[in-house]
Amino acid sequence: MMYMGTPRDYEYYVATRVMIRSLVKLQVQADLVIIASKDVPLLWLRAMEDDDGARVVLVENLDNPYRNQANFDKRFKLTLNKLYAWSLTDYDRVVMLDSDNLFLGKTDELFQCGQFCAVFINPCIFHTGLFVLQPSMDVFKDMLHQLDIGKDNPDGADQGFIAPWLKPWFWWAWPVLPLGLDWHEQRREILGYDAEMPMIFIQAIVYIGIIAVTRLARPSISKLCYRRADKNITMLQTSLKILAMWMIFAAYVIPFFIIPHTIHPVTGWALYLLGSFALCCVAINTFLLPMLPVLCPWIGFSGCLVVMGYPWYSDGVVRALSVFGYAFCAAPFLWVSIVRIRNSLQVTLERENFFPRLGESSPPSEFNKLY
Repeated sequence: MMYMGTPRDYEYYVATRVMIRSLVKLQVQADLVIIASKDVPLLWLRAMEDDDGARVVLVENLDNPYRNQANFDKRFKLTLNKLYAWSLTDYDRVVMLDSDNLFLGKTDELFQCGQFCAVFINPCIFHTGLFVLQPSMDVFKDMLHQLDIGKDNPDGADQGFIAPWLKPWFWWAWPVLPLGLDWHEQRREILGYDAEMPMIFIQAIVYIGIIAVTRLARPSISKLCYRRADKNITMLQTSLKILAMWMIFAAYVIPFFIIPHTIHPVTGWALYLLGSFALCCVAINTFLLPMLPVLCPWIGFSGCLVVMGYPWYSDGVVRALSVFGYAFCAAPFLWVSIVRIRNSLQVTLERENFFPRLGESSPPSEFNKLY
């Protein structure tokens, strides 16, 4: 199913094509049908029909009567289009799939289901990402009637009407989701990554430029001046300590959110580590901090990726215990690094030449030179 109007329309288009090709590769004995709203770009529809061999069924968007609910998420405004699956009466059975599915084996046995089959999250709620149904116009019309009269719907979406989120196309989904690499391998063979590469190159060049500048010039805030007798000196030092900690925190957060979601995990993590290292260098050189404590989380993230990505665990329990053990061992190092950063900030801010008296010239410092 495809519709427009979310911030991630292109992501779902890519995911849909990867899922279709995974089924084509397995030579499934069934038609591949995409229920698409009429506002989906024609170029996308043609690619899925001509290149991927899918059949596209165009539909009108169903009006969502729950959009004014207090807990309604606008991303799910058009998910009720999934109800059109019951209108596909040309078929005896329909396996309804979300775009984030990836098939490693044939799925023909799913069509042996009765009128309705689903995978239950718990004894009361089943998942609408994969279910099997028997099309029926009577059922479809009854569902539309339930929409008209405002049938109770806890979340206002298809899940609540018919019955965090890790999607495999997110670059950070691996190694959290071990199958993430399999999904991206199929995406690489089908579509490639040409659409995302310009942004990747731009970010990488910016990060490398930041590292180069911080190597050539070590900026500091030594030009700030105040009188030693100023009553606000303690407040000023406290503010600068908070600023320094926030700069370090931002160095690890900002690169994560600006990386394109749909790039390959290896590229994504490499770019994240490059970006966080570059921004950490800014904080290190601005506040004259020791490098190793500031980069302790960076080293920790790198080690965690190795532990999580290790491909020879016997099962998921061993993998989870390994990650927990690594986190337990790494926690003391993280705490020591925070203490060292705090102590280093205190020493730096109390230096005579770091905050010269008002009216006095600051002695030359090696930290303020280009070298």
